[in-house]
Amino acid sequence: MPLMNDILLVCWLLLGFNVGISQAVAKPSTDDDDDLHSRVPPPLTSSDFDKVLQEGFHVVEFFSPYCPHCTQLFPNWVEFYEYNQNIDGKDSKDKGNSFQIHQVDCVASGDLCEREGIQYYPMIRFYGAGSKLLGSMTNTQRDVDTMNEFANDQIIVWSESEDDDDSGASKLIAGIPLYNQNKMIKINELLKIIEGENKVPKLISFWPTTESELNDQTFQNDYNQNKFFSYYPNLHPFRNLWNLSMRKLKKFVDEDKLEFNYFNCKSNPEICEALGFKSLTASRIDSNLLPQVVLYLPKTTGGNAIFYNLKINDFRNLNTAVKSLTHWTQRTLINSELEDMKFQDIQNFIGSSTKLNGKGSISDITDYSKVAFIQVNDPESAVPEDDALLSRLIQPVADLTSDVYLFKTTDKDAVRKFLKNQEEQMANKYIHSGIEDAELKFDEKMFLSRTHTTFPMMICIKSGSLYSPVFTSFMSKHIRDYNKVLTFIKRNQMPTINHLTINSKSQIFPPTIDETINSKTEKVLITLTDFQPKQYFDVEFFMSYVFHKFTFINNKDKFNRINEKRSNKYDKVGKLRAEKADSDDIIDALREKVDISYTTTDNQLYPVYVDTKKLPEIVSAMKWSKLDPSRYTTGDVILVDRFNGQYWDEDDSGHKLTIEDPSQTVSLLEKVSYKKLKGKSLKHISLFAKIPLYSFIAILIFMIYRAVRMYLLKRTVYIEKMKGLGILGVCPELEESKFD
Repeated sequence: MPLMNDILLVCWLLLGFNVGISQAVAKPSTDDDDDLHSRVPPPLTSSDFDKVLQEGFHVVEFFSPYCPHCTQLFPNWVEFYEYNQNIDGKDSKDKGNSFQIHQVDCVASGDLCEREGIQYYPMIRFYGAGSKLLGSMTNTQRDVDTMNEFANDQIIVWSESEDDDDSGASKLIAGIPLYNQNKMIKINELLKIIEGENKVPKLISFWPTTESELNDQTFQNDYNQNKFFSYYPNLHPFRNLWNLSMRKLKKFVDEDKLEFNYFNCKSNPEICEALGFKSLTASRIDSNLLPQVVLYLPKTTGGNAIFYNLKINDFRNLNTAVKSLTHWTQRTLINSELEDMKFQDIQNFIGSSTKLNGKGSISDITDYSKVAFIQVNDPESAVPEDDALLSRLIQPVADLTSDVYLFKTTDKDAVRKFLKNQEEQMANKYIHSGIEDAELKFDEKMFLSRTHTTFPMMICIKSGSLYSPVFTSFMSKHIRDYNKVLTFIKRNQMPTINHLTINSKSQIFPPTIDETINSKTEKVLITLTDFQPKQYFDVEFFMSYVFHKFTFINNKDKFNRINEKRSNKYDKVGKLRAEKADSDDIIDALREKVDISYTTTDNQLYPVYVDTKKLPEIVSAMKWSKLDPSRYTTGDVILVDRFNGQYWDEDDSGHKLTIEDPSQTVSLLEKVSYKKLKGKSLKHISLFAKIPLYSFIAILIFMIYRAVRMYLLKRTVYIEKMKGLGILGVCPELEESKFD
């Protein structure tokens, strides 16, 4: 202990020396600095911090006056403070502002910053009543917009309440009755749950802790009350996320449809390592490590252990993370039921229809998010293996970022009628809205070709769509092939229309292509909107119209190619028969597969809409250096190659693409897809990429030159060598002489 005290004394002396040096070399404050400081309240100290944060919500910046990043942030902080203090000329008290804004100088109030576990500057935090730490800002881009986004997200998370009164926030922070439903689970009980012995689904979080560090007495402790939270600050936000998820899922808990538990991996390393959570048992854990979450289903619903595999660290804020975990849980609970349902009930839940609004109509904004994969069974031929397949699909479907559901039904006649009504409505009415096209009409043969399958059949229905893909199967073993069915699901998981944002860009533009799922011919149709009601509905109709018309055209192209291949196949068989060919050859020709499928993603179109104001941010995040966002305005359209780095913003005549002429965009899509019309490049080639590229080209040219030169040299030598042998009857250029 004396040695430790000496070390601490030396550290404090060095800190004081460094502060003195900093003060000696610091620039004298300018009039501008003084003016900025006069526009915000003085920093809080240890004497008034807890008193000021006694009630309500607070955003607090912990800073050092000698930190360059703090100095750079300060003008934005002043603007952030004034924006929230005086909106529309009203003082925050009159306006009833939902949070207050403060600063803490960690040089002047080092004891307070030490108590709060401040590890770097500037650190921006969100506090609740009683100085309770609720969240920390992780976004490194700190301007007025991002700080407002952080504060408002925290307000939404901690204040939103479906069933509480206005005091819901304070109840939540106290939260003891609800949070007591989250119990530490012992190893013996966990083993029974893993075997499916639980009667209620259990959502269990696995922590890198021991039972003495985390238990029912310490789980709800504040940041400063539990040393483990201060050692590993990433775990405290997860504890808040876990609490908020309990609150969001309270209805399921109250109805005995879900229970919350947590498990300490360091006290039970063997079982956690067996579950694949070895990182949670290490003696020293990564500061970015988070607990793992598993939903354990009872045997009555398959007994599966469904792992939450999405990366919580990738979410921009706590609100988004809470929504993800709670929605994932709700969706997985629904998918695990797998009860025989009426098709109409499934259709109503998803919002799939046989009729869509035409151009100019204004109604409720359509929710395009839901996608359902439905196993349609024939009661007379259904077998237990069919349910086993659906049970195996729960985990991979849970891993999808789209809002995907699994259902089953024996209502096969209703399904067939629904599919035909959809196709007739799309082909005969919807894609002719304002533009009549005699060549595009419902074709019974094409519809049967696309939907012909054995039972059980698998179909995909989507909200706001008249097109439902069908898994094509000619033998029952195909529909029971797990890998083939999963491929069908992954190819069709995306909603009909998507919102392109920073958060969704990786889903809409995957960083790499999976050629078992995707095609290099896929396109993304970007439409710009300002979200004004009339304009947005025009954008919505444009995207829906272009999607449905081009999808029908694409299916028609596939149908024509299938017929052409089949015709060529039968012509070949007829020719072999006419020539009285061997029967084995005829059988081989008959067995030749026509491998064009309606369920591939060849030329698949993904319509997305983008907030016009956010386009520069999207372009920057995607690194589309050759696409100038300032050229586009609301109502403009950009067609982007999903994987090949090209884009089109004009038709082949040079006319700009807009929502005013959807037929122009459909025509461009046909030329790009079937006539391979080249687009413009999205990205400049960087200098570092050019050097190896140009070097490779130079080496290739040199090697080709050298190879050609060597060939010509050898040929010249050979011809010279063979001169004069022509009298012996030897061609000097084609043959060798026996005298060689």
